[in-house]
Amino acid sequence: MTRRLSLAVRPLVTLLGAMALVGLCVFTPPAALGQEGEMSPYAAKIGDKVISWEELDREVAVELYKTRLRAHTLRKDALKRVLEELLLAREAERRGISVEEFLQQEVEAKATEVTPQEVKDYIEEMQLSGDVEQLQRELKDFLATRKKAELREKLVEQLMQAPDVVVNMPPEPDPPRMEVATEGAPILGPPDAPVTIAEFSEFQCPFCRQSQEVLKKVKEVYGNQVKLVFKHFPINPRHLYALKAAEAGACAAEQGSFWQYHDALYAAPPDELDVPHLKAYAAALGLDAAQFDACLESGKYEAKVAHDIDDGLKAQASATPTFYIDGWYVVGAQPFEVFEKYIKMALSEK
Repeated sequence: MTRRLSLAVRPLVTLLGAMALVGLCVFTPPAALGQEGEMSPYAAKIGDKVISWEELDREVAVELYKTRLRAHTLRKDALKRVLEELLLAREAERRGISVEEFLQQEVEAKATEVTPQEVKDYIEEMQLSGDVEQLQRELKDFLATRKKAELREKLVEQLMQAPDVVVNMPPEPDPPRMEVATEGAPILGPPDAPVTIAEFSEFQCPFCRQSQEVLKKVKEVYGNQVKLVFKHFPINPRHLYALKAAEAGACAAEQGSFWQYHDALYAAPPDELDVPHLKAYAAALGLDAAQFDACLESGKYEAKVAHDIDDGLKAQASATPTFYIDGWYVVGAQPFEVFEKYIKMALSEK
């Protein structure tokens, strides 16, 4: 094994030696340098130009955050598995039975039969389609397994309440705080509101649609303390109508009706955002149809949409929706509580 590793590394060592001989800058990560490297005050230097660790971290702030979050999740899940195994074993031993017998008593025996109504309700909730009989058979097994998993989880939660159980898992890491360009973007709320939520989004994205209800609640709860800023970010190639819908949004903004048009597009079926529909929605809102149609057909806002996308990439966004709550990076369709957390943090600084 060692011999194979040496053969694999040899070309890299030769390459690094050659680079040093010709005077090229070689970057050595701190982990490879050991204690001396970890104490270095900067990451690299070219002449008088110093590249600090802080500067380097800013360049990959979001990816570093995702890595820390992933590590936190892995440790949290591992701790949960270990605690569950030990607690179940301890309680089973206290009762003088095996873990299997304990689970049979507390989970298997207490799990109620899945009813046809429960299956029907799940099919309607998830909007499933297909062969009804096959769905019913498969879902009955799935829902039965889910019931048992929920009972097991509640059982472990009860065992966790023992006074000698202490968990020191640190909290989830906070996301980075980014600088986001918002000049010239549509604003909903007072321009001088103390908290800014910049949303990088697009009109065909289902998670962007899902987030609109949460944003409405944010405005209802925080009113003039928050302003929403919308940035077009149609980057998903599978969303064929998103790019033109973004341009249509800019054409509506030209007539002072961005937010009304924004709401109309999110209310429309995602597969009805082609150009004829985009024009019809504008006309239904009472916009000047001739001006809007000419605007959309001209492609005059292609550059603006491209500029918004570039702003998102500079802020290290890579998916929709991505929010920056007074700079804090939040991605995906998050619950109201996540927005509230960072809004409160932002307000506490004012």
